[in-house]
This record gives sequence, structure tokens and C-alpha cells, in this order.
Amino acid sequence: MSETKSYRNLHIDSHMVQEETDLRLEKTYELCSNELGLQQSKRDQIIAFYIAVISFVIPTVVSLDVENWMKGACFLTLYILGSMMCIVINRYRIYKEIYWICCRVISQLFNVEPVYINKTLIQGLFYQSLLKNTQSILQFKDGELDPHPADKSTRYYHKKISVWKTYRKMLNSAETILFQVMVLMATLVELIGIIMMDMGNVKVIIIAIIAALFNEFYWNRQYYKHLTGVYATVVDGDDKSFNSVYAKAWFLHNYVDLTD
Repeated sequence: MSETKSYRNLHIDSHMVQEETDLRLEKTYELCSNELGLQQSKRDQIIAFYIAVISFVIPTVVSLDVENWMKGACFLTLYILGSMMCIVINRYRIYKEIYWICCRVISQLFNVEPVYINKTLIQGLFYQSLLKNTQSILQFKDGELDPHPADKSTRYYHKKISVWKTYRKMLNSAETILFQVMVLMATLVELIGIIMMDMGNVKVIIIAIIAALFNEFYWNRQYYKHLTGVYATVVDGDDKSFNSVYAKAWFLHNYVDLTD
């Protein structure tokens, strides 16, 4: 019991921590850059894996001498697998965005004297990087932005995002297109699976089309929601929004939180 208390009640005093820390920036930047590339390669591997699976399984399922509903169930199983892959790809996309911002922060730290590097500075640079990159992701409604704000850090506070313009801007990204490819494949598998449950039934076909459209809408909404969520703190000015994003930027977590 005493051992359990020792870590649960750990108390770190200010005299135990040195404000100035050697971050080994070169090594940290290298790790972050490598991880950034891994997010992309893992995404490509997932898409290639799903294509390989459906290319092998679908012809096999179609050639099986079983009831159509069983074939449909196999297609729906492939759809569930595709949905799981969409979740992972979406997660990789968010981490890639955050790791890219980490690289920007670390590259700026190279120009700062080590004695001045601390938690506040790193978080400040992280926020400024979010702020600078906001316009490349978000689009705001016309007439809302002050071109010469007194405080640039609050330029986007409580401004209304143009959902359609932002989404259309995202569609121009190669990252979004690759995600759409994965969603489209999963949607087609779902569509075929539902139709095969009862071939020739008009109601089933209508249900399949509605389900396919819903699937496209759902995954596009999830992609939009999570990517814009990275920049939520720039719009709502909420520390919780900042912390939820900064928590994923583990390359920058070089400090110790004091408990006194």
C-alpha cells in the first residue's frame, strides 16, 4: 500500500526542476519528421491492404454456391472492415497535421537561446503555428475578419466558419482525395452487400442507395469535424480546445508539470 501511495501522491517542487533544458532539438526534429512520414506511409499501406482484400475476397464470394443473403453478409463484413480502416486513416490525418505543426515549432526553437526555452514558450509557438496555418484549412464567412486586428492572436475568435467553403478547400487536398478513395470503396461494398440481400427488390435497392449516401455524408462529416477540430482553439479561444490538440503533440512535452 505504501508503494502505491508513493506514486499516486508524487509531489514535484519547483526547486527539483530546471527551467532551462537542453531539448536535443536535432534528435527531436528527426523523430518528429520520421513520424510525420510514417503517418503517410501507414495510410497508403492501409488503402493498399483494403484493395488487396476486396480484390481477393469479392470474386471468391461471388463464385460461392450459397444463398444471396450470405453473400450479402460477406460484403457487409468487408464494409465493416473498410469503416474501421476509415477511422484509422482519419486518425493518421489528424496526427499528421499535428506532427507537421510540431516540426514547425521545433524548427523555430533552433533560433532560440536554450536558456529561454520553457513550457510557456513552446506552447506559445505551437499556438502561433496553429494561427498561421488556420487560413490554409479554414474559410470564414465574408465580412467577418478584421484585416488589421489589434491582437492577431484573437483575430479568428468567435468568427463563423463557412462550412461549404472550408470543405471545398479540403477537397483540393491530396490527403482528402485519398481518404475519399477509401470511403468510396467501402461505400460501394456496402451498396452491393445490401442489394445482394434481396436481389431485385426495389425497396432493398432504395435502402441500399440511402445507406450509401448516408455513409458518404457520415465519413465526410467526420473528416471535416476532426480536421477543423485541430484549429478549434483559434476560433473559440478555449484552453480545453488547445489542450486537446497539444496533448497529441508529444514531441513537445519536454517539461515537468509542477504540483505545488
